[in-house]
Amino acid sequence: MAEVFYKAAREAAQNLKGEGWIIREAVPGHVYEGTGVIKVGGYFVQDVGRVGVIHDMRNLESEPALSKRLEIRYSERVGEKARIQEIAPDRGTREIAR
Repeated sequence: MAEVFYKAAREAAQNLKGEGWIIREAVPGHVYEGTGVIKVGGYFVQDVGRVGVIHDMRNLESEPALSKRLEIRYSERVGEKARIQEIAPDRGTREIAR
């Protein structure tokens, strides 16, 4: 079932952003900064510039907000949930309440 939602999230984001927009999976140890585009069945797609990143929301410490600029920071530690911070208009960040 998760695979169906994964594909649906990718397809919905692709339709929204256009055919040439590439969507990659989130990788442990990386930080992603950008705006939330879509949530479907436990998956969240974030626009990080020329590409999108799809996040499995089970791996996030809190629910990400759509249409907000977010920093999503993944640890390299297995099983540790990614931290989410909202990026303030002045480009600073603040932690989202858990």
